[in-house]
Amino acid sequence: TVVVDGRSRGALPLALPIRVMPGNHKVVVLAQGYSGFEKSVSVKARQTVAVDATLEPLADAGQVSITDPTLEGAQVFVDGAPLGIVPWEGNLEPGTHRFFLRRGDEGSAPKTLDVVKGQTVVATATLAPLGADQQLRAAVSLWSAKEAAAKAAGLGLEGRPLEWEVSALQLSAGASSAQVRHGSRNYSVSLYFLDEESVIAVAVPPSQHISRSVSMR
Repeated sequence: TVVVDGRSRGALPLALPIRVMPGNHKVVVLAQGYSGFEKSVSVKARQTVAVDATLEPLADAGQVSITDPTLEGAQVFVDGAPLGIVPWEGNLEPGTHRFFLRRGDEGSAPKTLDVVKGQTVVATATLAPLGADQQLRAAVSLWSAKEAAAKAAGLGLEGRPLEWEVSALQLSAGASSAQVRHGSRNYSVSLYFLDEESVIAVAVPPSQHISRSVSMR
């Protein structure tokens, strides 16, 4: 799994380059049973930067187990990357990690995992319905991401929003993100909330031009 600036961006091999804003970015590559790879990358506008990641098998690992039957079917995220579905067991580098779970409209709060070499940590969490504020943010984000991508393409939604598919949406306390697909083209959208119903959506199309959309609802 590739994580950029704390957000999961897909599993290797990637079909297309990851679109980001110009500037400095933290790239992390994670795979179960291997040590993590981390690198800081500087990207200029319209530039493609290749990152060669080498992951070494974990010689000194600890194991994490999440098998609580009440959590069955929930997706497991560790350090921002999706690693599996409950019931789940995996090897992680010794040290402190953070995990949370998602299942449909339910989720858990992020929790800390202290992984020790040669030991198994049995982790659990409590799933609760995502708050109404988060559901509202999700709804606003879906529409705003489509609007920004359509403007970046120079088209506009033109009364056909279903042609623009939000293939991924990640909400966080800071900047959120979305991936929007239109035909064979993919657009990366960053979402910055001013309040619960107002958001600035910044879309980066394949050409690396930037489009901004402000939604006030």
